[in-house]
Amino acid sequence: MRRALISIDGQSNADGTYDVASTTGYPGNGYASAYSRVLMMERRANDSTTDPPLWQTRGHVADGGPIALSPRPGGTAGLFGVELKLFRDLDAAGILAYCNKTSIRGSGLYNNWAASVDYPRVGPNVCEIHIGDLREAEDAMDCRYVGSIRLQGEADANNAGGAAAWAANEEARVARVRQLWPDSWYILVMVHSGSGGSFNATVRAQQQQLVARIGRARIIDASDLAIIGAHYTADSTIELGRRLALEVQAIW
Repeated sequence: MRRALISIDGQSNADGTYDVASTTGYPGNGYASAYSRVLMMERRANDSTTDPPLWQTRGHVADGGPIALSPRPGGTAGLFGVELKLFRDLDAAGILAYCNKTSIRGSGLYNNWAASVDYPRVGPNVCEIHIGDLREAEDAMDCRYVGSIRLQGEADANNAGGAAAWAANEEARVARVRQLWPDSWYILVMVHSGSGGSFNATVRAQQQQLVARIGRARIIDASDLAIIGAHYTADSTIELGRRLALEVQAIW
């Protein structure tokens, strides 16, 4: 049986922000070590409109291929995400899965992630870039895409039109993905209530409306976790990964 492929996608909180060295008990908690049981393909960039059709990450060549899921120390941005805890917990529960991560820092659903049927994956449309990434990951890893964990909305919380249309825009994007993978599930992490943005409450309400109507979907509100600005701290990221592992097992 082909191993499952789980996607983590969205903007900076999907990418991961704070250095793994700032986690409690580092390195004794094990997050300093590569986690070779899980392989990962990843795209990350600062500007989706100039993002080339290549895998972009620290630690491996730009033309792609699976990499070991491990922290990447140094600096303060894009070092690790919920996958560091999520896939360890899934492994412990007997679920071996690959990770594909498409995280474009600062990207908005109302512009960068807007659904489109255009292909091949060139230009600014992150939705189609993401679909291309999933197809490549399935081929490179001989796996099967089963579902997505979505962390996106902070950019929309600063845009009146994007906030008001969040549910409609995201429903169109999910529908595009499900054209190719009809049975795929969807787990949404709500925008943190304390992350700012004049339209934060509007986005949060839209996110709840979406999950209530699209089917095969679950939602997490992690507003009790600590953030710095709009971003989960390292410890919060690990705790969110733990909660997501439970949601994945529940929706599988």
